[in-house]
Amino acid sequence: MVPRRPLRDPQGARHRLPRQVRQPLPADRGLPVLGPVGLALADLPQHRQAADRARPAADAVTVGPGVRSSSRRFLDSPRSRPVEAEQPMRDAPDVLVIGGGPAGSVAATLLADAGHRVLVLERERFPRYHIGESLLSATLPILDAVGATPAIERHGFLRKPGGTFLWGRQRAPWSFWFREDPGGRPHAYQVVRAEFDQLLLENARAHGAEVREEHAVTAVEADDGRPVVHARGAGGAALRLAPRFVIDASGQAAVIGRARALRQFDDFFKNLAVFGYFRGAERLPGELANHILSAAFADGWFWYIPLHDGTMSVGAVVDARRWRALTEGDPEGTYRGLIARCPAIAERLAGATLVSPVRIIRDYSYTSTRFTGPGFLLAGDAACFIDPVFSTGVHL
Repeated sequence: MVPRRPLRDPQGARHRLPRQVRQPLPADRGLPVLGPVGLALADLPQHRQAADRARPAADAVTVGPGVRSSSRRFLDSPRSRPVEAEQPMRDAPDVLVIGGGPAGSVAATLLADAGHRVLVLERERFPRYHIGESLLSATLPILDAVGATPAIERHGFLRKPGGTFLWGRQRAPWSFWFREDPGGRPHAYQVVRAEFDQLLLENARAHGAEVREEHAVTAVEADDGRPVVHARGAGGAALRLAPRFVIDASGQAAVIGRARALRQFDDFFKNLAVFGYFRGAERLPGELANHILSAAFADGWFWYIPLHDGTMSVGAVVDARRWRALTEGDPEGTYRGLIARCPAIAERLAGATLVSPVRIIRDYSYTSTRFTGPGFLLAGDAACFIDPVFSTGVHL
């Protein structure tokens, strides 16, 4: 097991919890904020000496057909005992996190650093594609707090000093700069999310969280107020786990939110995004070269984001009621038509080549009627998402 690393806050202070101390997790009480990510985890009482207490017999794992019944470890942790495949697992995790994106990885890292046994079940195998490349400077203290900043800096993502807008009645572009925020950071990053998300997930592993990729959670039920999680592994093995708490960070899949009808779509922001990646696109001039460009046009607005791999992320956000049928019938033709309707984007792509499929996301602005309940918390896109014009997605 990887030794626990000390936490650093943005001012450089070091914090380490005693190895034998963990914060108790409640099953069904109200929610204060957990760490810098704004995740809520409950009205936590004071620390108690319980890190290695055996789990109740109700915690169990059921393994489906095709899995050998020889003795094995389910959690590769000194706290987990070897079990027969057909026998109950008495060392279920304290917290099960659904999804290994930024919300899930950050929550898993903070909870592992606090001494909890954390299991992350991620549906896909990383690296995997995801949209949402332009970060805010306010996200950097979160990366500091989970110890991910050195890896992010080494990776070579473009530093984003601010953003440029072509918006409203003012024909000239105008810009904002993160350096103008008193006490803030002077830059953010433009990231390739497949790479950024993998760095955060590996960071959670390094801090002691158990991560299982290609494990899809199919349902979360309640058993006398305690969550029961059903999942299926890459080989088809059926899992049944009874953690003390579940964080649903499953993104727009929203495993808990959809099953419990908690999701509410915004009637005003009935938008869809159609987007792709170009090579050879013209960057903004001079010190604006690493800015995101947000350009309004008659039918909506475009994002225009430079990335460190030499591509440009270009996406149009338009009214879903008008454009849904067109994008479904001819996605690339509709996408190129929208580009032609926005001169600020079309001129910069005149000599560029589309090097990706054209992708579409529909009905992505929503919230949830509640973010918490007995034994669970919704985090990240599983809880809510708003129009991305101000690049708030990863930060939220």
